Amino acid sequence: PDSTYRVQQIIDDHLTPEFGLTPLNLLKVEKVDEWKNKRRFVVADQTVEKELRVLFAVINRAVELKVITDNPISAVKPPKILDSKPHHWYRAHELPRLYEQSEYGPVWRFLANTGLRRGEGLHLRRLWITDAVRIQSTGEERTKAGEWRKIPLVDGAREALALLQGSGPYLLPRMAPESLSRAFARDADRAGLDGSLHSLRHTYICHL
Repeated sequence: PDSTYRVQQIIDDHLTPEFGLTPLNLLKVEKVDEWKNKRRFVVADQTVEKELRVLFAVINRAVELKVITDNPISAVKPPKILDSKPHHWYRAHELPRLYEQSEYGPVWRFLANTGLRRGEGLHLRRLWITDAVRIQSTGEERTKAGEWRKIPLVDGAREALALLQGSGPYLLPRMAPESLSRAFARDADRAGLDGSLHSLRHTYICHL
């Protein structure tokens, strides 16, 4: 899945340095709670919750494989998320400023008019686009939900498609996901806009 690299990063950068070589069945609720509360002073509660989910996934997988008999930290609770804010999205008058910043303008226009996730956009094949955009999940290029869906082609998406001409099987340029996010961050900065590449997905939903 697209999120594999993020899971590996959490394990390598946060879980392993904290818990080291402690056998999973010897993890203590008190120790994990202490780590959880320490992390809350450094990162957002949502990030702590995600890191805790990864730790639970590792342990639950070990239980599933019968490496250990049960989850020794099942009593640990994720932090309560007390702040809830709407996702960032772009208004109609902001989008042209974004599109005009670089060669990636057609890419940003396409994502803002289809609501595709980053990985879905990078994996999208031209033959999947007919009267609509068909997002498909394959063994090598799996979507987040692992299910296909169809997105109608609105005028903005058609305009972007006319600019995204090419001969390869994929619609968008071939690059690492992180490189596409960095390219967007540069263009947004040039346009004087906040947000991230994922803001384009929320833009599509909000405009609908």
